[in-house]
Amino acid sequence: MSAAGIAALLAAARAFVELVLRARLRRWKLGVCEEFRGRLLAGKRHLEVLIRSCYGAGKTKLAAMLALWWTATRPDCRGLPTAPTWAALEGLLWIEVERLYRGSLLAAAGVGRLLTGWRQLEHPTTSPGVI
Repeated sequence: MSAAGIAALLAAARAFVELVLRARLRRWKLGVCEEFRGRLLAGKRHLEVLIRSCYGAGKTKLAAMLALWWTATRPDCRGLPTAPTWAALEGLLWIEVERLYRGSLLAAAGVGRLLTGWRQLEHPTTSPGVI
């Protein structure tokens, strides 16, 4: 596979979410995934996303999807999720990460594992990546 093909595969958050995590994306979430894809294909390495939406729209679930995609496709990577409080990270984001991982092809195939404490997804070929 060519370098461009590998880059395109790594950039395909949408495909990862739908095929590996077995999740469906709403239209606005598809837009965010396509924005990430475009930025990665343009060579950007540091990505951030700010989403203004109503309560209950699925922002936390999307953050969990993107965190799993990022760590599963990039050995030795790190991400820095933020929230207004530590309780929001532990009680909302980590719960979504765990739920998505346990229902994914990653867990079914035994790829990676969730560790306690600082939730880490261990890449099968390298050291753990902090989500």
